[in-house]
Amino acid sequence: MPSRRFHGKTRSGCASCKARHVKCGEERPVCKNCIRRNTSCVYPSEGSPESNSKPERSPVAAGSVGDSFDGLDLTLMHRYSTVTSLCLLPSSGAQRVWQTEIPSTAREYPLLQHGMLALAAMDLACAAADEGEQGQMALYRARGLHHQGVALPMFRSLLLRDDHREQNVIFIFSIMLVMLAFASAQSAPTPPTLDEILDMFALFRGPRALWEMHQNGANKELIQTLFPKALPDRPDLPEAEFMNPDNPMIGIDHPDIDQSCAQAVEQIRWAWARHRNDQDDVRAMAWFPALMPQGFYEQCQEHRPIALAILNLYASILKPFHNRWWISSWDVILSSAIKNMAIAEHIRLPVLVDPSRM
Repeated sequence: MPSRRFHGKTRSGCASCKARHVKCGEERPVCKNCIRRNTSCVYPSEGSPESNSKPERSPVAAGSVGDSFDGLDLTLMHRYSTVTSLCLLPSSGAQRVWQTEIPSTAREYPLLQHGMLALAAMDLACAAADEGEQGQMALYRARGLHHQGVALPMFRSLLLRDDHREQNVIFIFSIMLVMLAFASAQSAPTPPTLDEILDMFALFRGPRALWEMHQNGANKELIQTLFPKALPDRPDLPEAEFMNPDNPMIGIDHPDIDQSCAQAVEQIRWAWARHRNDQDDVRAMAWFPALMPQGFYEQCQEHRPIALAILNLYASILKPFHNRWWISSWDVILSSAIKNMAIAEHIRLPVLVDPSRM
């Protein structure tokens, strides 16, 4: 009988691999297992008793107000306070809310603490990706996903409590989730598929639904500060601006365009007009995924050519927002996902707009 091959045990692997009882490659700052699984990679402190016995407890896992945070989290909080909070939404009122009011509220709600740290981590991950620093990108991305994962059960708990005093906290975190979804895709090891993107777009309906439910309630003032005219059915623009002949969406016609697709085209026209009127207004890119007709959304899920061609027009709305770190290259991400899916499924997309006008 062949002898069993001996494997030496190591006690210096990361906490995630130890918890899963798998061999850790011990690559630093993030091991390959954690990069592949998009999980937090935390190593025991060198020389500590835990480094020779048990995995180090994550300093931010429990989620109570009194939890301690490590040095990386201090870096993230500094980034949030000085950079991230100023680059989320454009208005000065929104910057004040993100930089001052939300951190103040977070003293009582760990949900927002973890949301702020997750945003800062994804901000740094995107910056590292732009610089080609793969190790740093993986480190920040893993920590951001960790904080998001810790926060989600807290979010669900607040939703179940239905306490009107916590409406602002719920609304703010739902916006954080949208930003995190967009940012996460830009630092992922592989680009998202079209179906994954459609799942992300569904997140936009959360803030929309909360706004509709509570626009006359406790969070009315907050909503008006963040979104001075929050997500109306159509932007406050004159008809002449909407029908501007430079609008590339004018005159789109195709025999396969049904009512829901026609409504989607109109929403993209209005988004284009909104951007033309105010080039720093992120509502131009938020309207479409938040308000797209359910019938159109289902056609996209079914990979119908006409719906995908219309969805591809939305990329032209995303393109001008490269200066927003959490939107950045999403026009390329969306167009590439649609193109790759069409190639894989041998789908020919109809041409709805002269490319030279985009």
